[in-house]
Amino acid sequence: MLRASLTPGCAMTELTAYQIYDLLNRPGPLWLARIDLSGATLSRANLASADLSRANLTGAILRGANLHNANLRGATLNEADLVWANLSEADASWAEIGQADLSEADLNGAFMRGANLSQCKLSKANLRGADLEIANLSLARLDGTHMAGAGLSRANLTGADLTDADLSTADLSRAILIKANLSGAILRGATLDETDLSEVILTGTIMPNGSRHE
Repeated sequence: MLRASLTPGCAMTELTAYQIYDLLNRPGPLWLARIDLSGATLSRANLASADLSRANLTGAILRGANLHNANLRGATLNEADLVWANLSEADASWAEIGQADLSEADLNGAFMRGANLSQCKLSKANLRGADLEIANLSLARLDGTHMAGAGLSRANLTGADLTDADLSTADLSRAILIKANLSGAILRGATLDETDLSEVILTGTIMPNGSRHE
């Protein structure tokens, strides 16, 4: 049984798997605020522009799901499987997404201000132009990630793996990159004002001025 709150202010009600399937196949955009879909299998589900604010999607399988322009503000997606998912222009501000797998996910232009992405897998994900200000990306895997033009001001990237990541023109002002691995990363045109680069690995990194760090 899955639980969902489908009306503002109502108590949590139980839904069967069939009812969830029926709900997700109705014409969108869907209103699913505060819904409990923890552990649900939603691979390739069409949730474009859906309201999933404060929803519980802990451990949900959302491989290849369409969450374009979805409202995920304050949602919980800890340990969710979001490989290949489309979260472009989605609003996941202040969401809890710790230890989730977002490998090769499309987060182009996503709003993730203040989101907790600690220990997430974001290998080869598309984060171009994403707003990650104040986000927690500590110990996250961001190897090969496309982050050109991303807003990472005051973000916590302590111990993050940014090997071969493209951070061209990204705003990393006042970000924390203590012990992060930036080997082979591209920082051309990036803003590093007051950025904490203590113990950072910069082997082969292309610096903001275009020079390669040896």
